[in-house]
Amino acid sequence: MRLASKAFVLGCGVAALLAAPAFADEPPNYEYLEGGYLNVDVDDLDGSGDNYFVDGSFGGKFWHLNAYYANGNLGPDYDQNLWRVGLGWHGALGYEADFIGELDWVKQSIDGPGSSDSETGYRLVGGVRWTPIKLFELDGFANYNDVGDESDLSYEGRAILNIWKLGFGAAYEKFNDSDQWNGFVRFNFARR
Repeated sequence: MRLASKAFVLGCGVAALLAAPAFADEPPNYEYLEGGYLNVDVDDLDGSGDNYFVDGSFGGKFWHLNAYYANGNLGPDYDQNLWRVGLGWHGALGYEADFIGELDWVKQSIDGPGSSDSETGYRLVGGVRWTPIKLFELDGFANYNDVGDESDLSYEGRAILNIWKLGFGAAYEKFNDSDQWNGFVRFNFARR
């Protein structure tokens, strides 16, 4: 019995040592490329729309550049094409978390029954990215969107499970008159 107990304790110790890198500190990553599925549900339309998107970021110690492209539809008979390109700042919360501030240029094209519309504008992003453990990231943002003659405030939450250089994530964003959720896979260029 004693030998079995010692073997169990030794096995638990070895397992804890092997798992320790998964719980080591790591800051949020700003060098990635991701893509996935995006579902958009506009309140005034009968159904939701299916889209795909590609997103990427490249950055330094306190700054980052980002680009985003989405294509698909907003609902039945309404197609959309959305571009965002921006510059951001991050930092000030320590090693595992960052405040985020971004300014994005936005171009959105919508084709609907009998009409087409293409407008530009901007998006201001403020929020926090936090990696409580190396494998997991939680993000929260407030976004001010001003495109064409419409503006609104949206709130976004995101969670990412990171395994080596791959991240698997989901996000939800609520606008005044719509909401959207997505699932994505991320390749992290800078992760250890």
